[in-house]
Amino acid sequence: MGAAAGAAQEPLEPPRPAFLPELTLEEKRTLARGERVQRQTRQGSSGTGLVVVDVRADAATAMEVLQSFAAYGDMIDTVREARILGQRGGVTKAEFLISRFKLRVRVLLKSNPAASTVEFELDPDCKAAGKSVLNDARGIWYVERPPDCRPGHCRIWLVASLVVSGLVPGFLVDYAAARALPRASTWLKPTCERVQRSHEREGRRHLLNAVAATAAAAAQQQQQQQQREG
Repeated sequence: MGAAAGAAQEPLEPPRPAFLPELTLEEKRTLARGERVQRQTRQGSSGTGLVVVDVRADAATAMEVLQSFAAYGDMIDTVREARILGQRGGVTKAEFLISRFKLRVRVLLKSNPAASTVEFELDPDCKAAGKSVLNDARGIWYVERPPDCRPGHCRIWLVASLVVSGLVPGFLVDYAAARALPRASTWLKPTCERVQRSHEREGRRHLLNAVAATAAAAAQQQQQQQQREG
């Protein structure tokens, strides 16, 4: 009992959102191969979809990347421009210029690091949000470290839903969703892994500097001791 009490405690995982589905065995194998899992459904003018991907990075790095809203224009191919319009009560209002069609979309983003989530929704007060096409859009990013995840990796979920104008044909909704879901997630793996490598290099640099400083201090102390004895 004493050994157990003295052992280092693993940080507790935040509770898993109840709406997340269970992955099938085949989907877990897909993730283990470094590929993404994708599902989507549509009913009339509304649709839902999810993408799951494992990345070689810790959960803190993944959350850091997801919360870098102002850098979305540099990180995500389909985002041509990103502007932060304001922040209030933990909610960030941002405007994104999306894809080659140059659709300006204003979004409300709410980050909750304790729950490992970033929620987003179309700004309901913004007439410039492209509502002639999108009547509603919302979703959530969730980061976890499940037991079946490979060592040194974390798992990122994107779950999203949207409602488009009834004037948009259903086949166009399916086509857009099939293209949008991969494009909304393909940037994650290379970006998170690049940031993770940067953090690891920085950590090694700090460690080497600390070792060098300790060695220099020890050498100086030894030299002073020798001078006193001489």
